[in-house]
Amino acid sequence: MNATTLALPSWTAEVQSFINKTAFYTPIVWQAFKKTLAPVIIDSLKGTVLYLIEREHIWKQWTLNMAGITHNPLQASISADLR
Repeated sequence: MNATTLALPSWTAEVQSFINKTAFYTPIVWQAFKKTLAPVIIDSLKGTVLYLIEREHIWKQWTLNMAGITHNPLQASISADLR
């Protein structure tokens, strides 16, 4: 079958136009995202991670206090070093 005699559906021109627009606008949108939204998202994630780490420390301390265990990291490191 000869490719020149193949009749393509009418929507293929629209698809090709969409692909061309996507290829043109994707780098523009990506650069705008990197300059505006990406730093905000990164700062928010950093804050969330730090908050979760702090909360984990608080829960750990609360659990140790409830069990009656007092843990002093400085004293523990010195006693471990002297052994």
